[in-house]
Amino acid sequence: MPKRAILFASYSRKGIVDSYVVSLLRGVRDYADTIIFVSASGGGLDLSCVSPYCDMAISRENVGYDFKSWHVGLELLQRPEEYDQIVLMNDSVFGPLYGLGSVFEWLNRSGLDCASLSSSNELGYCLLYTSDAADERSSVD
Repeated sequence: MPKRAILFASYSRKGIVDSYVVSLLRGVRDYADTIIFVSASGGGLDLSCVSPYCDMAISRENVGYDFKSWHVGLELLQRPEEYDQIVLMNDSVFGPLYGLGSVFEWLNRSGLDCASLSSSNELGYCLLYTSDAADERSSVD
């Protein structure tokens, strides 16, 4: 398995972590070396329900949508260059309804530097970037 980090963005208007979010984290735990959970539900959020499935869990003010949460997660990820894949996920879907092993195996075999899973025509709820994609971006800078 490639070395993989999942940066998970979450938000709850109710100021709680819903049980379906815990289920989703539990479902992806086996496919990541590191999971960083970033909630934009404000300070004081009880994160104890996600801590068994995450290497780090924080709550921040609701500014910048998922993109800001992923940015914060990337800043918290120690040595991101040591990961083969970085997955950006959010809590906009229920699941997993089945094991995700076949999805990650396909992504590994595909040779793609960037892939998205989506349940609609909107931005995907799961974006995967490989170290090759990051290296390509660095060479453009």
